[in-house]
Amino acid sequence: MTEPRRFASYPSLRGASVFITGGATGIGAAMVRGFCRQGARVGFVDLATEPGEALAADTGAAFICADVTDIAALQAAIADFGTVDVLVNNVANDARHDWREVSPQDWDQSFAVNLRPAFFAIQAVAPQMIERKSGSIINFGSISWKARLPTAPSYTTAKSAVHGLTRSFVETLGPHHVRINTLMP
Repeated sequence: MTEPRRFASYPSLRGASVFITGGATGIGAAMVRGFCRQGARVGFVDLATEPGEALAADTGAAFICADVTDIAALQAAIADFGTVDVLVNNVANDARHDWREVSPQDWDQSFAVNLRPAFFAIQAVAPQMIERKSGSIINFGSISWKARLPTAPSYTTAKSAVHGLTRSFVETLGPHHVRINTLMP
């Protein structure tokens, strides 16, 4: 009897270029590994230098250390990577907090990490995808708002807005054969 494969094989990903935000640790790192295993050309951005460099050395993926709240740096990282067939907007910071202690700066910082980079990464890759009439954008939301997570109101609000962001691009990108979806782990 033949031993079953441990991982599924997706031939359409072989040679595809994949860019992932927040790819150095957690779910992002698992996606970097998974896309590399499929034979994709992978680039990822993160602030976590040490794990990012280790992951790049282990997988052959291109690591770019950048702060996604610096939109110019994020878009420059995407431009430096080149053509993007698949964009994965994964970056997040689900810091827990008491709603009574959230300052306007805390609220803005949560949106600056959990929502804003997704829009500006889409802005950076959508024109090339539209021109090629091909591409896939995967925006990571969260089930935290459905689960009524009481300890992270700014995070849950930003991540629930990711779904609205995705839906706002359906009519714009769909006619050009560019898929855009929200994934809520």
